[in-house]
Amino acid sequence: EAEKVVFDLRDYERVKGQLQGDAAAPPAQLREQDAVPFITLKRVRDARAQKRRTAEVDARFGALPPGLRSALLPFQAEGVRFGLSRGGRVLIADEMGL
Repeated sequence: EAEKVVFDLRDYERVKGQLQGDAAAPPAQLREQDAVPFITLKRVRDARAQKRRTAEVDARFGALPPGLRSALLPFQAEGVRFGLSRGGRVLIADEMGL
């Protein structure tokens, strides 16, 4: 029976490289079908990055003056959070009279 090893996803590429043929590594095999698919890695990494961005946006939004935060309507607060999540690089516009 194969031995199971658990490692952090941040170390995946390094571990994969070791298993695929680093001469200094003990003999091991990593079959292509055993590797984590690229799209799976991308989605997990994107989800982790989004979680970090959400925490940063919450911190920045919380740093706004309380008077400003309390004056914002819900849709306006959402727009501010959207802008903060993109580092302020946004264009927010609406039609007159809406």
